[in-house]
Formats: sequence, structure tokens, C-alpha cells
Amino acid sequence: MLICYLNITIVAGGDNPVEGIGHFTMHDDTNNSWRFLKKPKFVNGHYCNKNYVGAIYDPYTSSWEYGFTTPTKGTWFDVWVAVYWNCYMNTKFENRECTSENIHYRGCLLVLDLSFSFVYDSNNE
Repeated sequence: MLICYLNITIVAGGDNPVEGIGHFTMHDDTNNSWRFLKKPKFVNGHYCNKNYVGAIYDPYTSSWEYGFTTPTKGTWFDVWVAVYWNCYMNTKFENRECTSENIHYRGCLLVLDLSFSFVYDSNNE
């Protein structure tokens, strides 16, 4: 089977870059679908159980493998992803709290490359 990739770029529309993504799925109009992530995944040097460690990249870019053949040129597709920022450790409940936004992208495949960008307003809390 041909290995296909979805390339995404998430751009902060404010001062707070992406710290995590989750609930990440794709569906095309030929009835193919793929779930990349169900639960949140911290990125940009952020971790669930400790404070920030590492570099922050804005925009955040990543490549994700999916398990169906890239649709033909002219096929419409949808991508949904939850974006998390302003994350902090809530020591009382021993969990990570974040501001989040669910983002939806609908596009038409113009070339045989699934790449696109999301922009979110990270100043919106």
C-alpha cells in the first residue's frame, strides 16, 4: 500500500503559539476517513506532566501518515483538529489545563499533496 501524508501548519493569530493538538480527523468526499489523534498530544516542547521544555515553533508544522490512497485531483476533503494553547499545570487536580479551539478546514485537492494551514486567534480566551 502507498504511504500517504497529510502536512499541516498551524499558525497562531496572536501571541500564544500552539502547545497541543487533538481530536484530529480527516474525511474526503469519496467516503475515505482517518483518525490521526483521539486524545490531545502536546507539541512544541510541552508535556502533560511537566512544565515547558524546549523550543516553541510558530507556525507549528507536522506531517501525518494516513491509511488510504490520496484522492484524485478535484476531490473535496475536510480536516478537524482541536488546538490547545496557554496550558498550565493545575496542581490541585494534577492535570493540565489549556485554552482550546476546534478548527475545521474544507478544501479541494488541486495537486496530489494534502498540505494546508490553519490559523487560530490565540489571544481569544
